[in-house]
Amino acid sequence: MLLGVPIQCVYREKSSQVIKILTTRSPRIRPTTTRPRLTIRGVKRETTDDKHGLRFESRQRRREFQNWQSVANATEHLDHLPGPGCTLHAIMRGNYSYGDLIPAVLRLAAPTTLAYVAITTLGFSVRASSAILRLLDSGQIGTADFVCADFFEKADAEVCHQFRADLAARGSRFTSARCHAKVLLFKTTAGEHYTSESSANIRACRSIEQFAFTNDRELFDFHRQWIQGLFDATKKTTD
Repeated sequence: MLLGVPIQCVYREKSSQVIKILTTRSPRIRPTTTRPRLTIRGVKRETTDDKHGLRFESRQRRREFQNWQSVANATEHLDHLPGPGCTLHAIMRGNYSYGDLIPAVLRLAAPTTLAYVAITTLGFSVRASSAILRLLDSGQIGTADFVCADFFEKADAEVCHQFRADLAARGSRFTSARCHAKVLLFKTTAGEHYTSESSANIRACRSIEQFAFTNDRELFDFHRQWIQGLFDATKKTTD
């Protein structure tokens, strides 16, 4: 939405090049003494000295970019949560578990806690699973859904069996599937909904990893729906 006119894309021609401009903007109205002379798709707005005039100000959804390859642990370096509609894009070292983002979110969201957490990963470490159980026991996480790759469960059956039992005892869920997605979902007790989409697993590695961390309810619901589908599919095969 730009100046009250909904648009998806605008094309303009310049120096024999066609430039496509994509936008996801929401309007904000502010009182002002002047309005600029603007023409949008043939609609002309004249400058006015009306003290009660309104100026439509477009506010683009913000994106932040961070290169944290030189940081020992990017989750400890994280100093703020993204605002509504905002996304943090980051490159980081993989020498620590991406599960470390969970206590980082708790630290920044305090005094609120996490009502719900969902985790999908190819594999995980015992250290990471133990940390999740401690957060459940302390009440900092209400409930958790955990999904790992089915081949990882076959390779580390004992570890996965124990973690499944430990989560079930705490009112949470574990399943495995042919899943290579790495997603973390956070719902805070204050009603905020955060999503992290990453290349990293819930264990350390020696590779460069990336993540996008977004504050957006629709994105959260999108991922939660297909994650729930994995649990529904598991239930059907076990019934």
